[in-house]
Amino acid sequence: MEEMLYDSIIDNNTTAEEKTIVYNEDKSETYYLEDLDLNKGRLEIRYEVIHHEAIEAIEEISHYEVVAEYPNGGKDVEKIIDSPGKEGKEAYDETVEYQVWIPYTETDIRLREIEEELKNFKEMLTNTDYQAIKYAEGWYTEEKYAPIKEDREGWRQNIRALEKEQAILLGLPYEEEEEEETVTSNLHENELPEEIEMVETEA
Repeated sequence: MEEMLYDSIIDNNTTAEEKTIVYNEDKSETYYLEDLDLNKGRLEIRYEVIHHEAIEAIEEISHYEVVAEYPNGGKDVEKIIDSPGKEGKEAYDETVEYQVWIPYTETDIRLREIEEELKNFKEMLTNTDYQAIKYAEGWYTEEKYAPIKEDREGWRQNIRALEKEQAILLGLPYEEEEEEETVTSNLHENELPEEIEMVETEA
């Protein structure tokens, strides 16, 4: 599996060697960050302490050889290294940061979908609140408001169904409550705020 990943090349001509390595939970597998679908999982930062043993210094062993001789008695010599030296280091610990890929379960994916659907339905309710207020204040007739009311009731039913499914998936108690379309307002019957009057003009 790892060989297959390293042999791949992404569309922007980034070679495998230039990609960012990501591990699974137990570091038994590797992936490339650039190839992962972040809608199907999440990344977590992990840290690992790596201990490095002390390195004993090794003295270089070398000798010189004559490579040229001149009539005046001069010589050119060359240093020949028989055994390279190595600089000594004390033992130390190094903290290494790496990323772990945690795939979403089917439940995780569904919960994310529910959150998005709830957001959309609640936004639609909010965006039609001004029409509900107009109806309550007598600016919309029953006939004109009927389709809007039907839509809002449908959205509320969808919200309740989604919240119930969400609670079940999370293992939480859920008590279903019936909601009715209610609008409360302290507005004078002949006065509407500017933002409502403006929307009415545009509608």
